[in-house]
Amino acid sequence: MNRAPKKTAPPPPSLPPIIPAAVSLDYMLGTTDPALLPDRALVHGTLVQQKQDTSLLGLPSSKCCRHEVFQAQDFVESLPVGSHQITSRTVETGYNIQTENKNWFFAIGGYKRWGTGQAKVTQNAQGQRSYELDFTYKFFDRYNWDGGKSVTLFGIKITDHFMGEFHRQGLAREFDCLGAVRRRFTWKHGEDISNAQMSSPVTTARST
Repeated sequence: MNRAPKKTAPPPPSLPPIIPAAVSLDYMLGTTDPALLPDRALVHGTLVQQKQDTSLLGLPSSKCCRHEVFQAQDFVESLPVGSHQITSRTVETGYNIQTENKNWFFAIGGYKRWGTGQAKVTQNAQGQRSYELDFTYKFFDRYNWDGGKSVTLFGIKITDHFMGEFHRQGLAREFDCLGAVRRRFTWKHGEDISNAQMSSPVTTARST
């Protein structure tokens, strides 16, 4: 049984426009020191980009994140009493559409997504089951330039071939973007995960 999302949380405040897209381009061109970016870290030559989860969940394309959550909820409800480590069976794709948010369209565009979590299933004397899930929504994208693509900015057509030439000539470098959104969910059998839990960052440790 696939659980369809029934509710939509109100969108949180968005990030200032252009920042993620501009910072990604600055980094590729070598004009931005990653050490100066509080939401980035350079690990073994790979740029790890922690997208602010408020901006991710505020996008219309956040339906991809919610889809992963509801898939996880369905799976956890099928598990026996006890503690379980779960992960997505397959990696799926997501896409930031330009008409939804130009900022994340230019910064990321398409990406790969999946979920992992630590689940706890309990059952009381009356047979009612309760669930806890420390869930992590993960995504990956290679910041690179594909042939045959282009965008128009301020009336100017910019091709991927043109931008990729900076990388091919050693004047810039492509890099990996990795991100994660963490949430802690609790619910009883038959309940939906609440909007408040979907929107609130993790602030407490799970119970033991």
